[in-house]
Amino acid sequence: MKMGAIIPLWLVLQANPTKPDKKINYEKRQVELLQVFKEIKKQAGFNIIWNEREVDVNRVVNVKFKNADIRAVLEEFTGKLNIAYAIRNRIIILTSKEIILSKNEGL
Repeated sequence: MKMGAIIPLWLVLQANPTKPDKKINYEKRQVELLQVFKEIKKQAGFNIIWNEREVDVNRVVNVKFKNADIRAVLEEFTGKLNIAYAIRNRIIILTSKEIILSKNEGL
């Protein structure tokens, strides 16, 4: 799912996050990030949105999750890829960490 307009992430971050309850099991080498997103949706029921200018979903990654909650999964790859995330109502919103840092500097 592509996000055409930039959602003000600070609005999303202020909302109460959804409590993750599903566990994810997935192990794959040399897989595109988009495929990982599809697996998250399949196993945990979370939709994921991003701005295609900020998040390269064609990037190839290695992932290994065993009985991991959604936050552990997101922390695993977002930290390595310089991506920030927010969860609201079973929707995961991904953006570049640089965008968040530049917005926080203006506060």
